[in-house]
Amino acid sequence: GGNYGFSLAVTDLNDDGFDELIVGMPGAPIGGITVGAIDIWVGGPDGLIYGSRHFPPDFSTQPGGRFGAALAADDGVLFIGAPEALVDGLASGGVYVATFNPFQGFCIQERVDQDTPGIGGVAEAGDGWGTSLDAYRTTVNAFRVGVGAPREDLGGAVDAGAVWDMAWRIEES
Repeated sequence: GGNYGFSLAVTDLNDDGFDELIVGMPGAPIGGITVGAIDIWVGGPDGLIYGSRHFPPDFSTQPGGRFGAALAADDGVLFIGAPEALVDGLASGGVYVATFNPFQGFCIQERVDQDTPGIGGVAEAGDGWGTSLDAYRTTVNAFRVGVGAPREDLGGAVDAGAVWDMAWRIEES
Protein backbone atom coordinates (compact mmCIF):
# COMPACT_ATOMS: atom_id res chain seq x y z
CA GLY A 1 0.00 0.00 0.00
CA GLY A 2 1.11 3.39 -1.04
CA ASN A 3 -1.47 5.15 1.16
CA TYR A 4 -3.44 6.20 -1.95
CA GLY A 5 -5.78 9.08 -1.12
CA PHE A 6 -3.86 10.14 2.00
CA SER A 7 -4.19 13.73 0.78
CA LEU A 8 -6.23 15.46 -1.93
CA ALA A 9 -6.22 18.81 -3.73
CA VAL A 10 -8.26 20.29 -6.55
CA THR A 11 -7.15 23.06 -8.92
CA ASP A 12 -7.10 23.82 -12.64
CA LEU A 13 -3.41 23.01 -13.23
CA ASN A 14 -3.49 23.25 -17.04
CA ASP A 15 -5.71 26.35 -17.25
CA ASP A 16 -8.32 24.69 -19.49
CA GLY A 17 -11.31 25.62 -17.36
CA PHE A 18 -11.60 22.14 -15.78
CA ASP A 19 -10.23 21.24 -12.37
CA GLU A 20 -7.69 18.47 -11.89
CA LEU A 21 -7.77 16.15 -8.87
CA ILE A 22 -4.37 15.57 -7.27
CA VAL A 23 -4.11 12.48 -5.07
CA GLY A 24 -1.27 12.02 -2.59
CA MET A 25 0.21 8.65 -1.73
CA PRO A 26 3.11 9.18 0.67
CA GLY A 27 3.85 5.45 0.91
CA ALA A 28 4.37 4.87 -2.84
CA PRO A 29 7.53 2.89 -3.63
CA ILE A 30 10.12 3.12 -6.39
CA GLY A 31 12.13 -0.07 -6.74
CA GLY A 32 11.12 -1.25 -3.28
CA ILE A 33 12.07 2.06 -1.59
CA THR A 34 9.23 4.16 -0.16
CA VAL A 35 9.48 7.76 -1.39
CA GLY A 36 5.88 8.88 -2.00
CA ALA A 37 4.12 10.13 -5.12
CA ILE A 38 1.14 12.05 -6.44
CA ASP A 39 -1.34 11.12 -9.17
CA ILE A 40 -2.96 13.76 -11.35
CA TRP A 41 -6.47 13.08 -12.62
CA VAL A 42 -7.17 15.46 -15.51
CA GLY A 43 -10.53 17.21 -15.61
CA GLY A 44 -12.55 17.61 -18.80
CA PRO A 45 -16.09 18.02 -20.06
CA ASP A 46 -16.83 14.35 -19.33
CA GLY A 47 -15.25 14.26 -15.87
CA LEU A 48 -11.86 13.01 -14.68
CA ILE A 49 -9.45 10.71 -16.49
CA TYR A 50 -6.15 9.41 -15.18
CA GLY A 51 -3.28 11.63 -16.30
CA SER A 52 0.09 10.89 -14.73
CA ARG A 53 2.08 9.86 -11.67
CA HIS A 54 4.87 12.03 -10.27
CA PHE A 55 7.62 11.23 -7.81
CA PRO A 56 9.86 13.78 -6.11
CA PRO A 57 12.60 14.87 -8.53
CA ASP A 58 15.26 14.06 -5.92
CA PHE A 59 13.80 10.62 -5.04
CA SER A 60 17.16 8.87 -5.31
CA THR A 61 18.44 11.00 -2.44
CA GLN A 62 15.12 11.18 -0.56
CA PRO A 63 14.12 7.66 0.47
CA GLY A 64 11.26 7.72 2.95
CA GLY A 65 10.44 11.41 2.40
CA ARG A 66 6.64 10.78 2.31
CA PHE A 67 6.22 13.05 -0.74
CA GLY A 68 2.49 13.76 -1.15
CA ALA A 69 1.57 13.47 2.53
CA ALA A 70 0.05 16.96 2.33
CA LEU A 71 -1.28 18.91 -0.64
CA ALA A 72 -2.48 22.48 -1.06
CA ALA A 73 -3.48 24.13 -4.32
CA ASP A 74 -4.82 27.42 -5.54
CA ASP A 75 -5.21 28.90 -8.99
CA GLY A 76 -3.10 26.33 -10.85
CA VAL A 77 -0.21 26.06 -8.41
CA LEU A 78 0.35 22.97 -6.28
CA PHE A 79 2.27 22.71 -3.00
CA ILE A 80 3.38 19.20 -1.98
CA GLY A 81 4.43 18.26 1.54
CA ALA A 82 7.15 15.68 2.21
CA PRO A 83 7.35 15.71 6.02
CA GLU A 84 10.21 13.21 6.22
CA ALA A 85 12.36 14.62 3.39
CA LEU A 86 16.03 14.72 4.27
CA VAL A 87 17.64 18.03 5.22
CA ASP A 88 21.38 17.70 5.81
CA GLY A 89 20.85 13.97 6.33
CA LEU A 90 18.03 14.43 8.87
CA ALA A 91 14.40 13.44 8.17
CA SER A 92 13.09 16.93 8.93
CA GLY A 93 10.71 17.66 6.03
CA GLY A 94 10.24 19.85 2.98
CA VAL A 95 7.69 21.40 0.66
CA TYR A 96 7.78 21.28 -3.15
CA VAL A 97 5.99 23.71 -5.48
CA ALA A 98 4.72 22.67 -8.89
CA THR A 99 3.01 24.33 -11.84
CA PHE A 100 1.87 23.31 -15.30
CA ASN A 101 3.69 24.59 -18.38
CA PRO A 102 2.03 24.01 -21.78
CA PHE A 103 5.40 23.09 -23.32
CA GLN A 104 6.84 20.96 -20.49
CA GLY A 105 3.69 19.75 -18.75
CA PHE A 106 3.64 19.33 -14.98
CA CYS A 107 6.83 20.81 -13.49
CA ILE A 108 8.13 20.63 -9.93
CA GLN A 109 9.93 23.95 -9.71
CA GLU A 110 11.62 23.99 -6.33
CA ARG A 111 11.84 22.54 -2.84
CA VAL A 112 11.92 24.58 0.35
CA ASP A 113 12.87 23.38 3.83
CA GLN A 114 14.05 24.85 7.12
CA ASP A 115 17.58 25.27 5.73
CA THR A 116 16.29 27.52 2.93
CA PRO A 117 17.35 31.16 3.53
CA GLY A 118 14.50 33.20 4.99
CA ILE A 119 12.72 30.23 6.56
CA GLY A 120 12.87 30.38 10.34
CA GLY A 121 13.78 27.57 12.67
CA VAL A 122 16.30 24.77 12.55
CA ALA A 123 15.88 21.52 10.66
CA GLU A 124 15.85 18.69 13.21
CA ALA A 125 15.16 15.00 12.77
CA GLY A 126 11.47 14.28 13.14
CA ASP A 127 10.13 17.86 12.82
CA GLY A 128 7.58 16.81 10.21
CA TRP A 129 7.94 20.13 8.34
CA GLY A 130 5.29 19.92 5.59
CA THR A 131 2.91 17.55 7.42
CA SER A 132 0.08 20.01 6.75
CA LEU A 133 -0.26 22.78 4.15
CA ASP A 134 -2.60 25.53 3.09
CA ALA A 135 -2.11 28.08 0.32
CA TYR A 136 -3.84 30.93 -1.46
CA ARG A 137 -2.82 33.36 -4.18
CA THR A 138 -2.37 36.97 -3.06
CA THR A 139 -1.17 38.59 -6.32
CA VAL A 140 -0.29 37.43 -9.83
CA ASN A 141 2.86 35.52 -8.78
CA ALA A 142 2.61 35.50 -4.99
CA PHE A 143 1.07 33.14 -2.45
CA ARG A 144 0.65 32.84 1.29
CA VAL A 145 1.54 29.34 2.36
CA GLY A 146 0.97 27.82 5.77
CA VAL A 147 3.32 24.96 6.64
CA GLY A 148 2.77 22.77 9.69
CA ALA A 149 5.44 20.88 11.61
CA PRO A 150 3.70 19.05 14.48
CA ARG A 151 6.92 17.80 16.06
CA GLU A 152 8.98 21.02 15.88
CA ASP A 153 10.85 21.72 19.12
CA LEU A 154 10.27 25.22 20.51
CA GLY A 155 12.54 26.53 23.21
CA GLY A 156 12.67 23.77 25.79
CA ALA A 157 9.40 22.19 24.67
CA VAL A 158 10.05 18.95 22.79
CA ASP A 159 7.63 18.24 19.92
CA ALA A 160 5.59 21.35 20.73
CA GLY A 161 4.71 21.86 17.06
CA ALA A 162 4.70 25.02 14.98
CA VAL A 163 3.19 26.64 11.90
CA TRP A 164 4.98 28.87 9.38
CA ASP A 165 3.10 31.61 7.52
CA MET A 166 5.22 32.32 4.45
CA ALA A 167 5.07 34.66 1.50
CA TRP A 168 6.02 32.55 -1.54
CA ARG A 169 6.77 33.98 -4.97
CA ILE A 170 6.22 31.74 -8.02
CA GLU A 171 7.79 32.34 -11.40
CA GLU A 172 5.24 30.68 -13.67
CA SER A 173 6.19 30.05 -17.27
